[in-house]
Amino acid sequence: MTLPLMEHMMRSIYCESNNCLPNKMLAETSEFYITLDVMLEKKYGAIANNFIDVIGENILLMLLDLFSYRQGPRLRDRVSHFEIEIKDFPKELANYTIVLCLCIIQHLMPEVVNKNQEIIQIGRLTEVINKYEPIFHPTSLWKRQVLCILNKMNEWSGLPRPPEFKQFSLWSKNENFKLVESLLEVVMIKRYLSADAILQELIEDAKELKYPTIFRPPKEIEIVYLFSRINNAIEEIHNNINANVHLRYNLWNSRQMRSRQRENYGRMLEYVYLLQIFLICILNLQIKIVRGLLELNEKQIIFFIK
Repeated sequence: MTLPLMEHMMRSIYCESNNCLPNKMLAETSEFYITLDVMLEKKYGAIANNFIDVIGENILLMLLDLFSYRQGPRLRDRVSHFEIEIKDFPKELANYTIVLCLCIIQHLMPEVVNKNQEIIQIGRLTEVINKYEPIFHPTSLWKRQVLCILNKMNEWSGLPRPPEFKQFSLWSKNENFKLVESLLEVVMIKRYLSADAILQELIEDAKELKYPTIFRPPKEIEIVYLFSRINNAIEEIHNNINANVHLRYNLWNSRQMRSRQRENYGRMLEYVYLLQIFLICILNLQIKIVRGLLELNEKQIIFFIK
């Protein structure tokens, strides 16, 4: 019963805040029914949607996570289309929905919550509202994906390597040095750092990246989706490299490699390092672009894409 009650509560708030006619709260054959998608839009017709101001930005983030984002639970859609059965309803999702209801009540009717302090932990609710960060917004998913990849790539330094193959470094004076140097200069990474140090710096940079997610320009979201697809490919590369290096090491360790195979194995280890630098550059460029997009308006973003 929580979901229909919550939806009715939100519809009531929406109609009151936007001075809607009473029949907007009802389902009629001659009138469009106010759906959750409409409630969470930026505009009410040609004017600002006052519902957004009434419930506050942080609760809006929670609502968008639960009901709107494509990769989120989209609870209302799935329940209404019988994609989720009550018996299969995840406990975590049920708890989230109840907490969200309580957060809305705490925000709009604090006196109700104050009367039930023994049941409802007001401090915890306030903390949830104030510290909430979106989970399923495309940029949030992209950020977690980038951090996951960087942490995985941080493990490359621990890949098994026979002692006869020397460790490749940024200062190796061979034919690949200029390529590495130019790549690092393009994305403005300090050349004197080791790959591990660069990774740690990027991890901290990604963690500190703060960004608004409400009503962002569609073109910006398209760019983030593009980056996510690129990162899917990077994750696949990581898995292939990890499996291949371990396979080759086991062959070397069991002395099943011929001389030519050992030479190829040594070159592969060197190019794994070069590949790591190249992928680091791609991820660093993504972080810089996303940070830069936050400073642009929609027209500037469209111009940037063109």
